Amino acid sequence: MLIAGLAISRAASAQTPTEYKVKAAFLYNFAKFVEWPPLQGDEMRLCVVGEDPFGEDLDALAQGKTVQSKWLRVSRLPTPEGIEQCQVVFIQAAGPDDLSYVLRKAHEAHVLTVGDTHEFADQGGIISFVIEANKVRFEINTASAEQAGLRISSQLLKLAVKVINDPIAPE
Repeated sequence: MLIAGLAISRAASAQTPTEYKVKAAFLYNFAKFVEWPPLQGDEMRLCVVGEDPFGEDLDALAQGKTVQSKWLRVSRLPTPEGIEQCQVVFIQAAGPDDLSYVLRKAHEAHVLTVGDTHEFADQGGIISFVIEANKVRFEINTASAEQAGLRISSQLLKLAVKVINDPIAPE
């Protein structure tokens, strides 16, 4: 009886996507609802800076997909060097000084910055993942998007749990 219960709970949890599987899907969908200045080439790069919490989930999700007629390519960057080659960058963790540097560099290169550290959007990131009632949600800093030369679709803005309009310039 105990074994049957364990098998059922394992099967149920196998069907429930992990937090980072959900976040990977959000990253892909964010790219579909953002307008960049004209993009060169035939790729849209989604980069993970620092430690990669997604594992193979992000690669599997991106396999064979296009966004805005560009092939989606996943890259991992151990440091912020090279983020100007990305269109979407997920920043795992950075100290306040490092975050300011990364955000400034990203804004200058028209990069959509996404993070899940506490108050990421309040600190100048464009989209911040938050967990509410055990569900992945997100906040959007429209002023930071404007500073980066990006336009966020009104459809995406409607889904955000919080929209921040205060300009926060990364130092």
